[in-house]
Amino acid sequence: MKLDSRHKTGVSLQGNIAVIELNNIFQFFDYATISGELRVVADHNNASFFFQKGILIFGALSKNQKRIGDLLLESGLINAAQLTQCLKIHNQHGMRRRLGDIIVRKGFLKFETLAEVLKLQAREAFFESLSWKRGMFFFSSCVTLVFFGVIGWYGSTLAWEERLQQASAVNISMGVIY
Repeated sequence: MKLDSRHKTGVSLQGNIAVIELNNIFQFFDYATISGELRVVADHNNASFFFQKGILIFGALSKNQKRIGDLLLESGLINAAQLTQCLKIHNQHGMRRRLGDIIVRKGFLKFETLAEVLKLQAREAFFESLSWKRGMFFFSSCVTLVFFGVIGWYGSTLAWEERLQQASAVNISMGVIY
């Protein structure tokens, strides 16, 4: 496991996922209605999840997760030329501008459609991380969340999958400032 500087300062809660499973951590955040970032560091992958008042609003894996451009291309929502054009802009800005935002601003996709794809990407990260049995988690409540809208699927209870399936209103995507 490789830890970065964020795991040394500003951590409100941390632990071993072999002792406290991630599903229990997600449930705790839901019940406690906490906001911030949960980083999970495992030998084979890392994940970041962002919560607003206990609601899981974004999640991503550092490895083996399809990128948003690939998901949009594979689903036929954008074509290769549109993706190439937006990636060029994305790279010109030092990758500070989110690719999805560029695609929407160019008019290639509606925000609501992008939000649905982001929800699928976050769901993939969530379910993948639930299978992890070894690693560490670090929760920082001091992360400043900047909202551009929210992926409207809700925090945890024992019925995670059911709640994810019921979540139909997607009205936030999110960025983070450190």
